[in-house]
Amino acid sequence: MLESGFFFGCAVNSGTTILTDDKTLLGLFVWLVGWKMIVMEGEEQKKRILVGVEMTDDGEGYGGRDLLNWTIGKFAKEGDLVVAVHVCNSSMLHKTILFQNFLAEFDGSCSLKRTTLVGHLSQGKSIKKALVKEARLCNPIAVVVGVNKNTSLWGSRSSLASYCAKKLPLATSLFAIHKGKVVFARGGRSTETAAAASDSTGKNPKLGWPLLQRTSSSSDFPGAKKVGKMSVVEWAMSLPDRSKLNSDTPNQSKIHRISTIFKKNASACRLFTHDQLKISTNQFSLGNLIGNGGSSQVFKGKLCDGQKVAVKVRKLSKQAFEDFVLETDIVTTLRSDKNVRLLGICIEGDQIISVHNFFSKGSLEENIHDKKGARILSWDTRFKIGLEIAEALCYLHKESPRPVIHRDIKSSNILLTDDLKPRLSDFGFAIWASEDSATIPYSDVVGTFGYLAPEYFMHGMVSDKIDVYAFGVVLLELLTGRKPISSETSASQESLVMWARKTLDQGDLLHVLDPNLKEVKYNEIQMRRMIFTADICIQRVARLRPQMNQVVGILRGEEHMESWTESNNVSSMAISEDEINNKQDDESYPPSSVASHLGLALQDIDDVNSFNSTDHNYQNLIDEYLQGRWSRSSSFD
Repeated sequence: MLESGFFFGCAVNSGTTILTDDKTLLGLFVWLVGWKMIVMEGEEQKKRILVGVEMTDDGEGYGGRDLLNWTIGKFAKEGDLVVAVHVCNSSMLHKTILFQNFLAEFDGSCSLKRTTLVGHLSQGKSIKKALVKEARLCNPIAVVVGVNKNTSLWGSRSSLASYCAKKLPLATSLFAIHKGKVVFARGGRSTETAAAASDSTGKNPKLGWPLLQRTSSSSDFPGAKKVGKMSVVEWAMSLPDRSKLNSDTPNQSKIHRISTIFKKNASACRLFTHDQLKISTNQFSLGNLIGNGGSSQVFKGKLCDGQKVAVKVRKLSKQAFEDFVLETDIVTTLRSDKNVRLLGICIEGDQIISVHNFFSKGSLEENIHDKKGARILSWDTRFKIGLEIAEALCYLHKESPRPVIHRDIKSSNILLTDDLKPRLSDFGFAIWASEDSATIPYSDVVGTFGYLAPEYFMHGMVSDKIDVYAFGVVLLELLTGRKPISSETSASQESLVMWARKTLDQGDLLHVLDPNLKEVKYNEIQMRRMIFTADICIQRVARLRPQMNQVVGILRGEEHMESWTESNNVSSMAISEDEINNKQDDESYPPSSVASHLGLALQDIDDVNSFNSTDHNYQNLIDEYLQGRWSRSSSFD
């Protein structure tokens, strides 16, 4: 539930006028449901600064006056909206006039600074929890709180600030003020923060426990006495952010390395500043968060020219940067319009950020499997999506300046344009392929369970045929509307590949079709082509799978299914008895260590925690998945 409260104040051209006429004031009282309903015209576009204001029952401001004086006088810029929030556990109607009179004291300073001050009363028993909720709803650029310990209502000197630091997003700056001075600062506007965090002499706080510091001169001694009264917690909170103490040189060298790749590949990618991306994503607000993974977050944004973008934020480490360099080199080399473009990058602090086109229709996975009001994709749309992704993979394998293996083909990495055209995305696991299409051994197995080819999952052997296998699974998703791995019920915990094979063994092609398609008109020839293509792509033996240019030919009807089967000496999904009994394709591979890959392999199962490597049903699932690749299936002749 959103926090409710009273919101009042009247914005004039500059400053704030708090009306005292009761009828007019009551007319301005608006019962809010969240912060979406800002009633003053133009306020939505202003940058907001939220200030937690303390006020007693008789209307005395105490520390709240210092907080507002500091915020308006030292931090706020012209045009900013300062939102004073008072949390009370009594009737809010009782506090409205008192709060209004208290805020009226700042009318003059607001007029001089040309800022707007508004008040918000919020009811709640826990001040710190209520403030965090209001901050999330208000989405401010900064939150200002006090650390006055003399009033029991506000608890200890540090509990409020430390709680807010833990709960508020990193993109939101946080300041704790005590007697008009900053005792804790996280983030913030660079120049103002540096000035505000410094002491009255203009010197920045030093590192180290103050009691152990020697005074450099007798004039410093009075200040040392004041510092000596700080608690250990307060001193610890006042320490500057260590991440900002590091030299910027390493990041500059990283940016130079990426820029070199841009020039080498004649890429139109650009370098964004962190401030540009903060503005485009509304300070990386939770409201703009559209994707959240274990190591990255994706935010929806809008550039100054109106272009909608997806901004992906990742934690910067040595390995993460090297992976990003390879991904950037690959993506900027490609010249296909069927891939999601990289628009630019930003490296700031411990974050590496990439900017891509935004796709409002979402992914293919969402459009196929999300049944909550999602449109049902027509047969014509599904067939075109399958064909265009085949063309995108054909480009990667056969037509790009250097052959590329994607290694993470799946429906969630296929994004749809407004007219439902597919675009291949997320090249984070992509690698350069060998020029002679040779198989490459890899110790790290990446990807998603349900899409992993057997030779890759079991032995770490990589070739373009692992993309072919994953593409076959995507075709099955388009055909059946089923997920690659289903865990809705214990009876259905099997892979889509195994289910499709069992069904096709019975010779009923129509039974594999999505039930939503059976009642609509579809092209039977296209349907048979797609089923046949999926069939040959998911074969157990890698060498019996087609190349992607052959896949494109079959889907287009340029290569007949029967002639392809005869020329490749294989009936649909058939494997020789010798290969079944001796598993000849595995003989040249090193011994597999399946257990080491299970954590990765099961990352797409809905309830991963319900499985473990010793669970009997779980082990049966893995065994069936691996051994099931050898099963026969009928042809489509």
